[in-house]
Amino acid sequence: MICLAILAGWLIMSQSCMKFRISDSEAKQLFADSGVTITIADFKVNNFTLHYAKTGSDTLPTLLFLHGSPGAWNAFERYMRDKELLSKYRMISIDRPGFGYSQFGEAVNLEAQAAMLTPLIQSFQNEQPMYGIGHSLGGPLVAKLEMNTPGLFSGIVLLAASVDPAEEKKNTGDMCWINFR
Repeated sequence: MICLAILAGWLIMSQSCMKFRISDSEAKQLFADSGVTITIADFKVNNFTLHYAKTGSDTLPTLLFLHGSPGAWNAFERYMRDKELLSKYRMISIDRPGFGYSQFGEAVNLEAQAAMLTPLIQSFQNEQPMYGIGHSLGGPLVAKLEMNTPGLFSGIVLLAASVDPAEEKKNTGDMCWINFR
C-alpha cells in the first residue's frame, strides 16, 4: 500500500513538473547559449504539419533521432549541442506525428507515422550516410521506416525499444520496489 501511495505521489508530481517539449524560442536560446546554430522548421505532408530541429553542416552524415512516447524532438537536444558530434554529423530530431509541435494530440499508428515521415526524411538525404536512431516507441518507428523504404538509412540504432512484444520478458513480480537513493 505504501509503495502504491509513493508511486501515485510521484506520478502526480512528475506530471506537474516534467515538460516534454520546449518552445522554439526557448530552444533557440538554449542552443545560442551553447554556441550552436539550430534550425527549427515545419514540413507539410498532405494536411499534416511535422516539426523538426536540425544542427550541423548539411555536408556531413546524418543522425536522425525519433523520440518515444510521450516526448518531443528536444529529448535529444544534448546530443545536438555536443561539439564533438557536431564535428562529424548533422543531427536532426523530429517531433513524431501527434507529439511535440507536430500537431500535438493527433497521434496516429506507426504505419501512418512512417508514411508521413518518409517524405520529410527523404528531403534530408544529402548523398551521405543517414542513421536512424529511435528511443522507446521511436525504435519500432525507425524499424518500420526502414522496412517500408529499404535503404532509407545506412544503419539503425534502437534505444530501449520494444520491437517484438512476444520477445519481451514477462513481468511476474508481485512486488513494487522504488529506490530513491
